[in-house]
Amino acid sequence: MFGGYSLYKNGMIFGLISDQELYFKADLDTAKFFQAAGSEQFAYESRGKKIKMCYWKVTAEVLENQELLRKWFDKAYDASLNQSAKRKNSQIS
Repeated sequence: MFGGYSLYKNGMIFGLISDQELYFKADLDTAKFFQAAGSEQFAYESRGKKIKMCYWKVTAEVLENQELLRKWFDKAYDASLNQSAKRKNSQIS
């Protein structure tokens, strides 16, 4: 896997740090939001293949704006909560 750090809130992974870059978790809706804002999807190489993960780079513009950073954080945390809820529902079925 990648060599980085995971970021948690209330036991939920909402982000990661890799190569001194901050990335936030995304689901389908938030990925579109992050991409439209000029973000790049996190990817790493493994055995000659590029592996993309559901994390998007927090841009410099966002890092410099506390209000935008909070908005992005909220979207990332919500994506984590949504993913967890989907997993629990699929285990029940």
